[in-house]
Amino acid sequence: MIKKTLGWAAYLAFLFIFFEVAFRILFTIPQFIYMLPFDDAFEVKWYYWWVDRHKTAGVDIYFSHDDYDETKGWVMKPNLTKYPSDVDDITISSNSKGLRMTYDVPYEKAEGEERILILGDSFTFGENVNDDEVYTYLLDEKLPNQTVINFGVHGYGHDQMLLFLQEEGIKYEPDIVILGFLSTDVPRNVLTFRDFSKPMFELEDGELVLTNVPVPKPNEVLEQSVYRIRTADVGRIFYDIYRQRSGRLKAEEEEITSAILDAMIKETLAIGATPVFVYMPWGEELTEDKSYVEWEQFMFDYCEGQSELYCTTLRPAFADELASGAEFAIGHWKLPGNIVAADEIYDYLIEEELVEN
Repeated sequence: MIKKTLGWAAYLAFLFIFFEVAFRILFTIPQFIYMLPFDDAFEVKWYYWWVDRHKTAGVDIYFSHDDYDETKGWVMKPNLTKYPSDVDDITISSNSKGLRMTYDVPYEKAEGEERILILGDSFTFGENVNDDEVYTYLLDEKLPNQTVINFGVHGYGHDQMLLFLQEEGIKYEPDIVILGFLSTDVPRNVLTFRDFSKPMFELEDGELVLTNVPVPKPNEVLEQSVYRIRTADVGRIFYDIYRQRSGRLKAEEEEITSAILDAMIKETLAIGATPVFVYMPWGEELTEDKSYVEWEQFMFDYCEGQSELYCTTLRPAFADELASGAEFAIGHWKLPGNIVAADEIYDYLIEEELVEN
């Protein structure tokens, strides 16, 4: 019996070593890495994409304009002036606080000043457009009596947006807090690694508990990758496929996202500000012939019963522009999409009497 047990143990150890060596070789091949299952909530893919990108692109986080942040993973470098973008023929600027703005905004408001703070991801940050083409900038131009503050950061999930609001946003004493809600933001809420290592909330007895903080630094991620078990990563890929096909993944995304949105609204109301959710369509959502697309429906279902929350969607406006012959980029909006976003948000704020014309 002992011999049989030892024999099986030796055999299993041999299999593990064989597969671990094989997978270690495979994970060094870029073609294999980029063939991994493509889903926003598949963390293994994002991790190895970053490792490969780090080796070839020569940047610490994701873009060269990124800075490491121990609670949110990454933020924008401060004091950039017309900095060349890594992904397009544009330039980007940031103020002294690392916000995608060309000027500083003091924490303390001037007497009679009204402020609108906008949380979001790369669409709010303004990826692929110049400083004066971002919808937050265009909205600010349309609202001379208000100050629009851009809190968009590429790759952020709602979890990072909540932390940014808690750590910095509330210091600006905003009167309105707008969340630019995209479908791609939701899966990020169940990841500890996306564009780079990031925090993640878990629910314990109905309460949000922050994990993976402090976020490891880039050099620590690379050092730890040597000891990372590739066989376990392959197992995680198959487990994530199961979660996706069984519906468990979507249920997890909905549960944690709802809890994060609850906290975001609570923080906003606590400082006397008005929360506004704006659904922002992109890609195939722009041409989908449906009343609501998947996560747009989720957002509006969430909004029901939230008496102090305002909710709207930009999808009908984009559809109208498309019907009139307009063309929008498949990925991030170019200038035309940002114009539509600024115009629609402005009209909604006026219509709901949240700001004065």
